[in-house]
Amino acid sequence: MTHRSAQDEVKMSLGDHLEELRRRIGVGLIGPVIAGIGMIFIADRVVGLICQPLLYELAREGKAPSLVMRTVGGAFNVYLQVCVLGGLVIGIPWILWQLWKFISPGLHPHERRFVTLLMPGSAVLAALGVLFMYYLMLPLAIWFFLGFTDAFSMPSLAPTAVQRYLIGEEGTEGRRDEGTKGEETIAPLNVPVMATDPEKPGEGRVWINSRESTMKMSVGGHVMTLRASQATMVEPLIELDEYVSFVLWMGVSFAVVFQLPLLMLLAGWAGIVERRVLSRGRKIAVLLAFVIAAIITPGGSPVAQTVTALPMYLLYELGLLLMWLFVKRKTSLWSQWDDAGAE
Repeated sequence: MTHRSAQDEVKMSLGDHLEELRRRIGVGLIGPVIAGIGMIFIADRVVGLICQPLLYELAREGKAPSLVMRTVGGAFNVYLQVCVLGGLVIGIPWILWQLWKFISPGLHPHERRFVTLLMPGSAVLAALGVLFMYYLMLPLAIWFFLGFTDAFSMPSLAPTAVQRYLIGEEGTEGRRDEGTKGEETIAPLNVPVMATDPEKPGEGRVWINSRESTMKMSVGGHVMTLRASQATMVEPLIELDEYVSFVLWMGVSFAVVFQLPLLMLLAGWAGIVERRVLSRGRKIAVLLAFVIAAIITPGGSPVAQTVTALPMYLLYELGLLLMWLFVKRKTSLWSQWDDAGAE
């Protein structure tokens, strides 16, 4: 009789536990939903912020600073994606707080202190990863990939022997003469040459910047750069929804990568690995950082690779510092196995 009562008590406590988990999950989802609804009112500004590096690079190269939409519902999909992912990112602290309220009653005091440090630290590192991606890696990637559009130079448009035979020499010569006559009637363009850009150029004003060796034009309150370069047969027509997806998932990837210090701290706290083992592998960490930087850094520039590899190695050192501050020595599984073998 007593045994059955104990079983009923266990089942009831387990049911209450699952009910509490279900309630916390439901309450936790309210945060991202409310944040996603709020993102509707600023989604256009977020998309503009995401597209600014690309539009700047297009304008700098003398190309039209615009994106294209090839599907009827493409713009709606972009709004939906920004609202869903933006709401999820903003609502993550609320989700973590509900998760903390669920697991905290079953933790020891020292474990509660560890999780209290882990949660805000994870949010800070994720924000640093997104900022690093947006202000450094994204402009480098755009510059690198758009540079390939100039690699396909325009072939000669002069007719071949077969083409001249098909269209006839007389027709070709006649058109060439007409083009020559038309060129003679064009008045020469007088463009001022200036050492620096004017402070407040008027609408439609054109000038040549002698220091930058570029021609510039003021249109709609913005200065466009017209660069003299070899003609290319490829004109970049970048789709808005694909570009926004590329940037959003790139941001998620860097937010995850920047969790390395906390993962090292968690591994040390759980006794998976000791700090002294990771400390001895600093040379390997430097090598891996530069190898990864060489793979993901656009252009292959040594300076760009160094700029990319340095934060990765600093994350590794930050992880070692956190392990030194918050993890006791000889707590790894390897040490426990050694102690068990000695006994």
